[in-house]
This record gives sequence, structure tokens and C-alpha cells, in this order.
Amino acid sequence: MPLLKDLVWDKTPTFGLQDLFRDTVNVSRLAISVAGIHRIPSSLMAQITSYKAKYTSRSTLLKDLSAAANLVECDIDFGGDLHGSVVLPRLRRLAAGGTLLGHMVAPAMQELCVTHHIDHVLPFLQRSGCALTRLMLFQCTGSGRNIIRLLRGIPSLTILEIDFISFTTSKALIPALTIPPDSTGSDVEYLCPYLVSLSWGDRDDRMDYPAFVAMADMLRSRWRIPGQKSPSLRLVRIYLNQVRMRTGGKWMQWMQVLADEGMDVAVVQSTRDYPPTDTWRHGWIVI
Repeated sequence: MPLLKDLVWDKTPTFGLQDLFRDTVNVSRLAISVAGIHRIPSSLMAQITSYKAKYTSRSTLLKDLSAAANLVECDIDFGGDLHGSVVLPRLRRLAAGGTLLGHMVAPAMQELCVTHHIDHVLPFLQRSGCALTRLMLFQCTGSGRNIIRLLRGIPSLTILEIDFISFTTSKALIPALTIPPDSTGSDVEYLCPYLVSLSWGDRDDRMDYPAFVAMADMLRSRWRIPGQKSPSLRLVRIYLNQVRMRTGGKWMQWMQVLADEGMDVAVVQSTRDYPPTDTWRHGWIVI
């Protein structure tokens, strides 16, 4: 199959994969949606630019990634830890569990989706020496203090998507993202000075009225930043669940003020038009 460039395998078991690999000499985009020991030939991994797979074996994962010198975007579903390290010189887009980052170097990284733990994210970025522009924290279990510390270490960030597990964490981040009215507009004074897009999902579904007011104030502070002629934050999506959707009218009234001024802001419930937070990571890389 010399013309085949995209390959998606979703069958169980994976026995037929080996025969297929021998015939796919030009595949550059590969997705394996079933877990298993895939034993992908090193020659095939070396030519792949987009890769999405589930792993159960750390040794197989390390072997495959070590051979993927031309990988540009990657989504790895693996719940364990690695022994060893891997350098991916061309990787620009990655979705992975937080522990996996402790064993990776990716100097070209621009967009990162991290599931659960965030402890390894900042050391990974510092080790890689990359300038991250987009960060998704999926099912984030980090504390408010640790998330703030992480964001302070990524001043280049323009797109932030956070899927909170804890309302306490969500509540702690709101004032940290708020720009004080007496700010001089200096980039070093506040978190994420170049942020243009924010998606905010709170699974705990317990946001109270004070936090709601604080959220509105935070968005306004980033819409009109002192010392800047044009708005910074332009696109905002706040995802409401069942409890908070009952008061969605109040949210929408407050957000409408910003919308009338030109901000692309929406308070939404998960629908076909606005994918639920559970699917945020699934759509990170589409093959």
C-alpha cells in the first residue's frame, strides 16, 4: 500500500498490525486506539510525524519514542512511569500524562496537554528550553499554588485551557490571574501577560457567588490592561455543569457586558457545539 499515508487501527486484538506495518512504507500519521504491545518497526517510527497510541509496556514505549526522530505531534496514553529518557527534537505538540514528562526533552515544543499531575511540567519545559504558547491541564489535580508557580514559569503562554477537579484550586487561581488596576502594564507583573484565549472547566461544580464576581472582575482586568492600547484576552469559554447552569442567566448577563465591548466570551453547557471537558484531550490530535 504505497499510497497510504494515514493509518488508524481500532481493532482488538492487534495481531494483524505487524503484517500491515510491513506494507505501509509511506505512512506518516499513525493512530492505534487499542492498548497493547505494538512492536512498531523502528524504520516506521522514524518516518512518522503524527502519532497517537495507548501503551501497556514501558519498554516498548521507550523503544518507539526513541526511534521517532521526526515526530511533530503526539498523544500518548500510558498510566505508568518510564525508565530512561528520550529526546524528540522536532516535537511541537504533545498530550501525555504528567509523569511521562519527567523522562522527555523536546526543544521545539509549543503546545502541551497534561493529564492529572503537573509536578514534572515546569522541569520538562526548563530542561527542553522551549517557549510554550498553549497549555491544557486536563483533569488537573495540582494545587492552586503549584498551578500559579507553573504559569509564572511560562510567560510566553497565549492559550490556556484548564479542566479543574477541585473548586478550591479553581477559586485560588482566579485572583492570581487578575491584573491589579494600579498595574503599570509591565509584562513581569502578572501571570500570562500574553494570554489571548482562556477555557475554564470546573468539574466540582461548586462555584459560589463571590467566586463568580471574582471571575468577572478577572476577565475585565485582562480585557482592559493598563498601559496597553489593545485588549489582551479576546476569547473566553466558561463551562457550566448541572448545578451552575441553573444560574446561567446571571452568568450570561454579566458576560454580556464584556461581549458588548467586543470580547468573544461565552458561558456554555457542554453541547455538540461546545465539546464537554471529557473530550478536550480526545480532540488534541486528530488522525
